[in-house]
Amino acid sequence: MRHSTETLDVFHTSYRFTNGLLHPGEDPGLGVEYDDGAAAHFAYRPAYLPVNRPRDGTVHDW
Repeated sequence: MRHSTETLDVFHTSYRFTNGLLHPGEDPGLGVEYDDGAAAHFAYRPAYLPVNRPRDGTVHDW
């Protein structure tokens, strides 16, 4: 999944997408650096995960 410009401003990644594939990059760990200064420009808005349903159709919490 590609990320928005705003997300990439806050989370600097070393991975890349090429020809529909995700290449992990060369940085150690997950290859993501968090920029606290950039994140301060975005107001917090609570968000909720979508409902997840197992194969039997029941609804449960994440």
